[in-house]
Amino acid sequence: MKRILILLALLLGTTGAFACTSVVVSGRVTKDGRPLMWKNTDGSGVYSSQRYSYHNEGKYAWVGLSQTAPNPIVAWFGTNEKGFSIMNTMSYSHIWDPEERKHISNGFLMKEALDVCVTLEDFCHLLDTINIPKTIRSAKKYVSSHYGVIDAKGGAAYVEVKYSGKKLEYWVMDVNDPAVAPDGWLVYANFGRHGNPNTGKGYYRHDAAVKVFKEATPTRDYTPQLCLDRCSRGFYSAGMGIDHRALVDAGIELGTGLIPFDDIICNDGTYQASVLVGVRPGEDPSLTTIWAALGCPATSVAIPLWVKGGREGINPLLRGDAANKDNAPICDLSLKLKTQIYIGNTNNALVYLNFRKLYNVRGDGYMQLLAPTEKAVFALTEPYLEKWRKAGKCNAKDIAEINRQVQDIILSNPLYQNLPYTYEYK
Repeated sequence: MKRILILLALLLGTTGAFACTSVVVSGRVTKDGRPLMWKNTDGSGVYSSQRYSYHNEGKYAWVGLSQTAPNPIVAWFGTNEKGFSIMNTMSYSHIWDPEERKHISNGFLMKEALDVCVTLEDFCHLLDTINIPKTIRSAKKYVSSHYGVIDAKGGAAYVEVKYSGKKLEYWVMDVNDPAVAPDGWLVYANFGRHGNPNTGKGYYRHDAAVKVFKEATPTRDYTPQLCLDRCSRGFYSAGMGIDHRALVDAGIELGTGLIPFDDIICNDGTYQASVLVGVRPGEDPSLTTIWAALGCPATSVAIPLWVKGGREGINPLLRGDAANKDNAPICDLSLKLKTQIYIGNTNNALVYLNFRKLYNVRGDGYMQLLAPTEKAVFALTEPYLEKWRKAGKCNAKDIAEINRQVQDIILSNPLYQNLPYTYEYK
């Protein structure tokens, strides 16, 4: 019976509502001593508006995936001016019942934390003291989540949280502790270490990400580029044991180029990918950097942002467009290309991904054409980061110049010009 339950859990570990994949990497194992966290966000729709916004309505200012209007009630990934950074993946292990899951909204705790927290300990104190029914401005007040947290003091952990209307429970997985994370990192998908056993989702996505970080462990080459290129755009199917990119790199293209995508990290429900690089203890928290690839990561380009820049310091390509359902321009461009890579059957259900459009032996797939652009964005930004680190603080004037040049670099890519494709939000 146990074996049947495990197999059922694996089958349920495919794409679904709020099915994300993530990692937290301790600064004790990175080459530069700075912690890192990555999240690939999945949801229940195929086309979703995404944007980064700045907020200073709470005790501390922060930037994150949230509404652009004042006083948001949720956030889904972000960092504040003190270097406290948080993300999450939905847990299908802590609250398993489908009726109870209708009451879950995990993002409100992240918004509350970004408003007031400085350290991992502060977040735990928030969990110990928060009165969810009175504090949370949302009709959905259950919590079933794995929160990834890093701070400017060296903290790095996942915190599994369960609240189903009565007692709030949580478990801290300290990524700095070799007994918990022997290699200095942990991957989380949609099943918890402390939840109901043999339940949850995302087992194959989890295994695909683990493979990437296991391979990087000998060299400790943990970077934003690794997270984006090998995880969000990796296209390794752990269920089949097939690396679709590796086949193309070897000159092999199978059949029509169509591949099933349910157990792949970048799937039809992927909304965005973000990577955050923290600071060493003692460094100015303003140096905390987010790299955001909004929309489908395979058809998007990562753009940097910092809290120090304020509202106007967020790259215009990342800001919500009020005329387009609060969708950022880079997300809009990505979604237009996304319409070309997923294939439906006669009932219009998406069943395959046209991988050949993304990556092929000719070298003219979307990912291949966008890769030099993203590389140029990183190459432009890195010298500024080094200058700021030597100076000991982030420079708002430099941010404006980075944003101007990044926008020019991205919009000059021919692939993004005059796109004729349209989509409907769903």
